Amino acid sequence: MEDGSWPAAGDPRPEGDHGPPEREPEQSAGLPVGSARRRLGNFRTAELASRVQEILAEAGIPSSREPDRGRPERWGRFLDWIVHMTGAGGNRVWVPRDRFREALRALTQARRQGR
Repeated sequence: MEDGSWPAAGDPRPEGDHGPPEREPEQSAGLPVGSARRRLGNFRTAELASRVQEILAEAGIPSSREPDRGRPERWGRFLDWIVHMTGAGGNRVWVPRDRFREALRALTQARRQGR
């Protein structure tokens, strides 16, 4: 059915997730759609978040400023939707989950160097 009640053939959503079809997910800068990611922080200003991303790029760690609309966890998509609907914006930065500690080390080292 095309009314959105059932997932279309080839739908990447897990079995049993029959909510409305999502918009086509956009590729985040450096993070593949649906990859495990962890929020590094919610920074005070957009400039600070941009500087954090620059430091991470210098360290070879991909990052994103947008939540993953194609994340496979249903609860995760629901929480992202709640944040969006409440207008709780911010200057968040996400990194790959398996490189989270490495990202923290890179930021700590940059802070020690005065950058």
